[in-house]
Amino acid sequence: MGRQTNMPAQDARAIHDGSGALPIEDSVLANQRLLQLAAIVIIALGLIRLFPAIDSVAIHNDFSHYYVGGSLYMAGESAYRTKLEPLMAESNLTYDPTIPYAAHPPLLLMLFGTLSVLPIQLAYWTWLLIQVVVAIACLELIRRIVRLSWDDFRWLMLVGIFVNSISFQMLIYYSQVQLVVACLLYGAFLAGSKQRHNLACAVITLASALKIYPVFAAPWIFFRGLSSWRDALGRLTAMAATSVLCLATPGLGTWFDFVINGVPTLATNATKWCNFSFQNLWSMLLRIHPEATENWAWIGPTVAVLALATAYLFSVCSRQRPLISYCLVLIATICCGVITWSHYLTVLWLPLAALLLVDSNSNGYNHRNLLTAICAIAVLMPKLDCYLLDTQFTYWRIGLHFYPLFAAIALGCILYTRTNRPLSAGV
Repeated sequence: MGRQTNMPAQDARAIHDGSGALPIEDSVLANQRLLQLAAIVIIALGLIRLFPAIDSVAIHNDFSHYYVGGSLYMAGESAYRTKLEPLMAESNLTYDPTIPYAAHPPLLLMLFGTLSVLPIQLAYWTWLLIQVVVAIACLELIRRIVRLSWDDFRWLMLVGIFVNSISFQMLIYYSQVQLVVACLLYGAFLAGSKQRHNLACAVITLASALKIYPVFAAPWIFFRGLSSWRDALGRLTAMAATSVLCLATPGLGTWFDFVINGVPTLATNATKWCNFSFQNLWSMLLRIHPEATENWAWIGPTVAVLALATAYLFSVCSRQRPLISYCLVLIATICCGVITWSHYLTVLWLPLAALLLVDSNSNGYNHRNLLTAICAIAVLMPKLDCYLLDTQFTYWRIGLHFYPLFAAIALGCILYTRTNRPLSAGV
């Protein structure tokens, strides 16, 4: 059959939905294929860049601490009260004096305890394989949420930025678990989208047991589409059952040990430069005037709580667009917590993909795609200011260092302004 000449305008603007591509100009198609190839090359370069990051990681950085802490748990000892330094010295592992005791929640302690039965090198490669699988799962969940095909050049370009980002490189380098948490956060949203709200509540509860900050997104998952008291009871039951399981598996004693002895270890590291939370920004500013700390320290946590409440208010205003609504809460969750290490920023993959979706309504190039790329680079590429020679505590230096925080806030504002924009994927 010949090419249609009277295609409706809205059909011509429709994006590929997996059932077949609409006719487009050959030159545009050629450009898309060229962009696809460029994106694939960028992704490949990002993967190649990971190899230097994983060299000797098993005996350095956080993994060695996780491994020893897990070994203590498996031996029935308290990883939160036993000093790691002598144990790491016995195994010729690199010790970080800022982490004298285990500081990760009991469920993660159990996970790495399971890995600790293996030789450390084999345990590390096993964990790396798990990270790779989880990263692919995260990307697939995001792709299903925004309903873009894997061969869409815009999606491939965004994946290229994700893989090459400093936050992702740091996540692999420090053997972190943020993508596991992100996978659960995305999975909870997708389960709710399929009307499986009890499952969504169970998943978000599990995420909150692995890391503390997902608890701030739990109310959104719980109240989404709530229809009746019976519905609420079912969701509460799912959350309660998951909570009991998460508490009972390692034991209440281990959880109390974590709260009393593990959390303070985290708190002592909360004022490092690599913490990009708003609360740390405020504490950095107070360092310029130490005499004001006693009177003004409360402002940081207070503003963080108000910002989280504001995000929930905006999410209610955009509840007809659940994807945007949820992304606003995710951004606030990351920005307003006590700790936001650079690898925490990988949780913002979904909001960045949402921005790509709302600013793209065709297979052809859209200049707004550039806005998504700029936001992604600004959010996911922290520490670029380290090349500056000035390291003194000045207002401009601190403000410049926290550009990922400001970029994340800008991302939320941009998403909110897109609330009334039609979404081709209907989310």
